[in-house]
Amino acid sequence: MYIKYLWANGRTHDIEEQFKDGINIAANNSSFRQSYGEFLLKTGRSMEAEEQFKAGISAQPEAVSIRKSYVKFLSMQQRFDEADAQFQAILQLTPMNDKLQQLAAFVSRRKASLRMGVSEADDHDLITLHRYNMWDMGLSAGERISSCKAILEARQDDFEANYCLGRTLLEQLKDSLSAEPYLQRARELRPNDPIARFYYGQLMEKLYRWDEALSELDAVVNTLADNAELHNSRANCLKQLKRWLEAETAYREAISTSKPSRTAKYLNNLALLFCVWPDLTRIDEGLQLCDQVAKHYPKFSWRQKTRSELEKRLNRDTLGCENRDR
Repeated sequence: MYIKYLWANGRTHDIEEQFKDGINIAANNSSFRQSYGEFLLKTGRSMEAEEQFKAGISAQPEAVSIRKSYVKFLSMQQRFDEADAQFQAILQLTPMNDKLQQLAAFVSRRKASLRMGVSEADDHDLITLHRYNMWDMGLSAGERISSCKAILEARQDDFEANYCLGRTLLEQLKDSLSAEPYLQRARELRPNDPIARFYYGQLMEKLYRWDEALSELDAVVNTLADNAELHNSRANCLKQLKRWLEAETAYREAISTSKPSRTAKYLNNLALLFCVWPDLTRIDEGLQLCDQVAKHYPKFSWRQKTRSELEKRLNRDTLGCENRDR
């Protein structure tokens, strides 16, 4: 409030002294550096402003806010490659669900001119708009795919575009074969990214390449220990490899880490495991799981088919034993 008062009264020298005092006390505080940099910009001292942005980012690399200010500064300077590098850093620091919000803020200043056509925007702006579209869940899968491909035409090694295109093809179009090269490339570009490896593992699962899938999923199971879908995918692979006890453990991990809206699926999958268990000793447990799903998740319809399969397995194997006894 005091700085606003000083600014309103034209006391820029006093404002600068306030910022300098703050930085002397907390030199590694990126918020001070950001505010001081923005003040310097308002007073036409762009080189000094950039020094403050760089110092703040160096002191706190994980701080997103100061990077946003630096992106705006670089964009105004038409240093688009540098702005894009900072923008990519913001995306990496931003949780997946919040990416669209960051992108929307970044492109809002330019979107009106972009709508006027390609001739009104440079390549950097178009890439940014496509990146916005790429994460806009309100658009159709086809529109997001088009934006991903537009980015890849300009930058074939763009991680976000490869990743988003692969996931869209895999999850929305159910096209595992087409998704493979993009998710594989995303994994290659960031071999230590647990999310990239997770989705590549899920892709291998969809392609019935159980050993490869399990290798990818095992590599990130400790990092993504709270990811129920990862545990479920591991369990599916272990089940196909007939590693029954390990599959059971993984399904139970999925159940224990799941959100309530997904728990029925994992309970049902565990019941299906008991349906193919080497002997009949787990059939009763499978039926109990079906009862549990029916009680707590009555709208989950797959339980009826699962119960039917368990009962058929029990009746078939029991009848077989009776015939052999005769």
